[in-house]
Amino acid sequence: GSLLHLCEFIDDCEYTMLSTHTIHTIAELAPMTSAPSQYIRFIYNRVILENSTIRAAAIAALSKMAASCPSLRTSIMTLLKCSLNDEDDETRDRATVAVSVLKDAIAFNPYVA
Repeated sequence: GSLLHLCEFIDDCEYTMLSTHTIHTIAELAPMTSAPSQYIRFIYNRVILENSTIRAAAIAALSKMAASCPSLRTSIMTLLKCSLNDEDDETRDRATVAVSVLKDAIAFNPYVA
């Protein structure tokens, strides 16, 4: 319940630092919920709709969720690949590293449902 309130908060927040911290909090707590996949959309929307600092934070948060939730790795990697051509260097670099690490993780230890 309260994580969804944080998700709604980042939709309307006008402060970069506060949004960044909230995104990281969501990424830290979401894997411990019964349905972590429902939070991916809220974080990914920040990649699409926000400034470069928040986009980079959202990429890092998605990467963190992929590390914590093996069942979501493939889906998250698909989303991260969309940021490989981001106009911002930091966002693009974070996405590049995340995709590379996820590819290795999936190859080394594939998730089987």
